Amino acid sequence: MKKTLLAFFLLFSLAAGAQELRNHFTVPGRIENNILFNFWQNPALTGYEERMNVQGGYGMRWMGLYPITNYNKENKITSPQNWFAAFDVAMGKSKTSSIGLVYLHNQTIYEKRMEFMLTYSYTLKIGKSSQLRIGHSFSYNTRTIDWSHLTFPDQIDSRYGFIYGTNEQEPLKPTRGFPDFNHGLWFARKHLFLGFSVLHSMQPDESFYGVSKLPMQFYYNAGYHIPVSKEIVVTPSLIVMNKVNIWYFQPSLSVAFKNRYLLLLNYRNLNTLMIYGGAQVKENLRVSCGWGFPTSKELFAIQPGQSFEVMLRYRFKLRKDPTPEEQMKITKP
Repeated sequence: MKKTLLAFFLLFSLAAGAQELRNHFTVPGRIENNILFNFWQNPALTGYEERMNVQGGYGMRWMGLYPITNYNKENKITSPQNWFAAFDVAMGKSKTSSIGLVYLHNQTIYEKRMEFMLTYSYTLKIGKSSQLRIGHSFSYNTRTIDWSHLTFPDQIDSRYGFIYGTNEQEPLKPTRGFPDFNHGLWFARKHLFLGFSVLHSMQPDESFYGVSKLPMQFYYNAGYHIPVSKEIVVTPSLIVMNKVNIWYFQPSLSVAFKNRYLLLLNYRNLNTLMIYGGAQVKENLRVSCGWGFPTSKELFAIQPGQSFEVMLRYRFKLRKDPTPEEQMKITKP
């Protein structure tokens, strides 16, 4: 299976070198793609806006979650947190090749993960109003364990909980580093978009003891922009993830006004409702934020806190945008 997927992506990448594309058409309501699915989740989206972009963001899940065992003495927030910084640019006159750089940081009370990623995408034109993007990324990851915040079964007392020490052996080095590879495809035609990506394609070993490989993750996503009026575009979309033969679903619905303001509802994994708002504050500055609430009783029982995310993006304008009349000529089938 892995060899077939890798051969498929390699074949498309070699074919892309013989193609040329000058693509200027704008997909209405595209800004929700930067909230739900960015280019480090699908490398084919690198340079998607055909500009030089700098962005950063911060998120916290299950806010207000504190230690619940006697083993952790300090009153320290344990809510998982993540932040990122990213840069991508479409290069050349035809904007067919794009590169990106990403720094990702994820942290819980006992673990910290950092990822430094280099991405590349190539765009092929299909007809007059369609495009196929192929992307690959390489990253180097580090994983650091805080042993003092781990708990094990041999620490449990039937009456008093976690009160004993553990016989588990602490690793000699608390940090583990490993390379990783991701691949992606993205197809857009007028108002339709389809995406597919494979993360951890080589299944790198991330263990401190023995072998523990990261399982491959498969993402499938699709959406359709529905112009309700000249100023309003409604976009239903769906993201599906498969990990270790377990399926996760994220249906979404967004409303874009003047392609400048966005309201988006996302039902993450069918158990958390995320509400996002986004705006083009200035010509090149975009701000979006989201708030999430667990909806299932089982999830609320163990994760009572809410989720919060915020993202800023600045787009450097390297050339003059085409006029609406020029856009119509370019996108006309």
